[in-house]
Amino acid sequence: MSLPHSSNFFIWLNAFNRRILYLSIFFSLTFWICSAFPPFAGRFILKASPILALALIVWNRRQSKQETLLFAGIAFHGLGDILLDIDRVGLFLPALVTFLCGHIFYILTFKPEVSFSRLLSNIKKFLIGAILLFAAGLGTILLPKLENHLVVPVFIYMTAIGTMTIFTVLANYRTAWICLGAISYMLSDAMIAINTFVHPFAASAFLIWPLYYLGQVLIATGFLSEKQQAQISAL
Repeated sequence: MSLPHSSNFFIWLNAFNRRILYLSIFFSLTFWICSAFPPFAGRFILKASPILALALIVWNRRQSKQETLLFAGIAFHGLGDILLDIDRVGLFLPALVTFLCGHIFYILTFKPEVSFSRLLSNIKKFLIGAILLFAAGLGTILLPKLENHLVVPVFIYMTAIGTMTIFTVLANYRTAWICLGAISYMLSDAMIAINTFVHPFAASAFLIWPLYYLGQVLIATGFLSEKQQAQISAL
């Protein structure tokens, strides 16, 4: 995996999708700024807008089943954002299930490019080992702090996001953007878990959302760029 030149990364963007991406970034920055202030009525709309805008871009660029699966994954994450912002405590489990569905769709999106028979490079071996160690360490810290009814759902969710992230490492992608997006997302979720169940920390309010959005935007745009470059190479 390597990092692409920016000109190649955005080769799939036409004028309409570029405007939607700019709107997504604008809504994301606006929500990040607003999160420093007390919640206000309808904030869940602002929170979901950046992610649903990414889903719209993927929908506009769908050319195969994979793009449709990716669209569903992003849309489920947008719905999860809405549920958490409306009632983080009362709707936590429904939101967790919604995010889980999103990760399952991501796994299905990446699966066609995953090969378990191919020899792995040292960097990929390192990344997979680091992801497994990180997940095991987080689970060791987190699971004893959970109420009994949350242990199984959270364990299943952690398994899903870990699998999704490992799939981006195993996938035969030309560039590292999708993998970096998955790792960024995983770090965001780890911060949410520690902040919610272990010990709150002040920096969480400033770090969680940027890592989460960066993860989503790299997954969505990275995948579309990957598919476009694959089509060009096939010509």
